[in-house]
Amino acid sequence: EHLPSMNKDDWDPVNHLSRAAQRSEKIYDLIDEQIKKSSEISTKKQINLRPHQSRGIQNWKENGCKGILEHATGSGKTITAITAIKEHVSQGLPALILVPGRELLKQWHKEIKTHIEDSSILCVGGGNSLWRKQLHFWLDNRKQSSTKRIVIAIIHTARGEQFQKSVRGMEDCLIVVDECHRIGAPSFTNICEWTSGYTLGLSATPQRFSDPEGNQRVLDFCGNIVDTYSIDEAMADGYLSSYFYHVSTIGLTNDHDDCENVECNLCETDRYDQQMERVKKAISRYLDENGLVNFNQLPPAVQVMLFNAKRILKKAHNKTDECANIIQQNYVENAEQYWLTYCEDREQLRDLKNKLIASGISPIYEFWSDAEGAETNFEQLDFDREATLNMWESTGGVMLSIACLDEGVNIPCISHGVILASSQNPRQFIQRRGR
Repeated sequence: EHLPSMNKDDWDPVNHLSRAAQRSEKIYDLIDEQIKKSSEISTKKQINLRPHQSRGIQNWKENGCKGILEHATGSGKTITAITAIKEHVSQGLPALILVPGRELLKQWHKEIKTHIEDSSILCVGGGNSLWRKQLHFWLDNRKQSSTKRIVIAIIHTARGEQFQKSVRGMEDCLIVVDECHRIGAPSFTNICEWTSGYTLGLSATPQRFSDPEGNQRVLDFCGNIVDTYSIDEAMADGYLSSYFYHVSTIGLTNDHDDCENVECNLCETDRYDQQMERVKKAISRYLDENGLVNFNQLPPAVQVMLFNAKRILKKAHNKTDECANIIQQNYVENAEQYWLTYCEDREQLRDLKNKLIASGISPIYEFWSDAEGAETNFEQLDFDREATLNMWESTGGVMLSIACLDEGVNIPCISHGVILASSQNPRQFIQRRGR
């Protein structure tokens, strides 16, 4: 934590980095046994790129080491990026990986330990505070040929004042942005102001839905899309599972006496019709000469009215009944089935969970910000994000989620998926289908 007492010119940053790296990584090695195991075999794991991965790297290099890979979920974007990272840090230059959350931070940590031997990794965020005094060493632009410096940072931490103070010259730092569509949000504007000669964006859905300004921020920072690889191509090449997509339709409640939502004053049909009448009247003021309307330019109050109308559809009472019936009719206990179900909010999730418990479905897990934890054999356990995923992969069962598992997290065991939280947002649909 302090510079050695020697002449500044004689100070060896490599040894300092090595010691600091050990302190930084200790917390992750302790809580993740899989990471520890992967580090023991790091020298044995070789990367053999698939054709689309090699093409993506080549296109990125030809574009001046700047650009976005629009590759399907599960097609190996992380491994593709690690190939570029390994080449970069082997020259003694730093690399920074920005990730959306803790699960992806640990996932990247594990993959880097597996594929880049002798790497010095600094994890930023996710409960680790050791980085505050060490970050400027890892992001130092000067070449350090004897060490491979890699920072993995949760993007919400990277936008903070403490991280920003440690960011100076980034010209020779390779910045990899996982799920890069997120960086277009206004809250990450200060990150988009960094100047780097090497940027690589990764996303199955780099475009931001109904956000042209955000889209431009993504392109300005990460570069243009240099390679695309779709779900259809990945399935045709045998890298992703083929699947069947079934649509089940339900109706809104139209008899208030049968509606169990005690908070509503009208049945769903009446509520939706009345809300849409208000929306139509409000929107009519903003029609152009062709009778069209730009929804992005509607006043916030009108957008909220439209959102509330859509929310009646998203939270339709009959959805949970239909979902519970689908699971009950198709779920086979002890048959290595892994059901991932996306709900709109905690109220819908709780309603569905109660119906599944009543029908004898077990085990049931939750994965969201305020989850109570796993319920197995009808015993409630404390919630732990990582332990919940590991337990689910070990036992099978039904995982109830809201939005936490939309992006990035690698869960290869999923056998069935149900999307109750229907949306016209193509990014959300593609990401959830990709899981």
